[in-house]
Amino acid sequence: MESQAVIKVEVLSDEDSWILFREKAGDVLDCTEQQIVARKVAKECGGLPIAIVTVGRALRDQDQLVWKDALLQLKRSIATLIEGIHQKVFSSLRLSYNSLPSEQIKLCFLFCCIFQEDHNISVKLLMKYAIGEIFLCDLPTLEETRYTVYNFVRTLKDSCLPSDGDNGGWVKMHGIIRNMGILIASNDVHWFLVKAGMGEAEWPTAKRLGKCYRISFMSTDINWLPDQPNCPRLKTLLMQNNWYLKEIPANFFRRMPNLHVLNLSYTHISSLPPSLGIAKSQST
Repeated sequence: MESQAVIKVEVLSDEDSWILFREKAGDVLDCTEQQIVARKVAKECGGLPIAIVTVGRALRDQDQLVWKDALLQLKRSIATLIEGIHQKVFSSLRLSYNSLPSEQIKLCFLFCCIFQEDHNISVKLLMKYAIGEIFLCDLPTLEETRYTVYNFVRTLKDSCLPSDGDNGGWVKMHGIIRNMGILIASNDVHWFLVKAGMGEAEWPTAKRLGKCYRISFMSTDINWLPDQPNCPRLKTLLMQNNWYLKEIPANFFRRMPNLHVLNLSYTHISSLPPSLGIAKSQST
């Protein structure tokens, strides 16, 4: 809009979020037991007014079982299953995504969504993933790639998608925006599968694996891997910070012919299968 001053509109405080949420959800929240669940639902909206209003209206006059189910869905990033949420919240945030100026910047945004919620994301790490995936292969030097990724992140921040992290060179994803990004990534041509920070995550079914280009299993409690999963499209596999994972089956990578990016840092895996041809320290 070429305005003279840019004023960032912060998210609502917990108390202001609750006041707005209660206004939209109705008097059913006067019940003490219902209010406990409702406050958790309101908190999952992360202070975003559009999410608070839409979720509150969608759950108005619903019974407690519906409220509990909604809370579980919001925690699991599957809010499209809650009637009335998909068309409003998702479409509003999808507009910001669609307005990004290039497909490469959109892909950079989706990569920001594969980390766990409220995680400090290193822009340098995003650059490594971009190099590994070769979606910036037309740039001749690492320096130019670094500048390009930093400009991508600046563009995303200007669109209020990620925000500044705790230190310079880091960004964070708001929970609701991350959830919407995961929905976009899992339904579009990118075919991401994101289980980061999900606790007791299970390895996906064969049907889903065959479609995936990118899988994020970082920071989970996963403790085993199948022997020879069929992942013909897989380009990126992120499994860092899995402390219970101690070994990788010998044939695990055999059916991943297009794997470019592998991160197994901060696990208890001492060595990789010889067929992979790299040391653990090289896997990022």
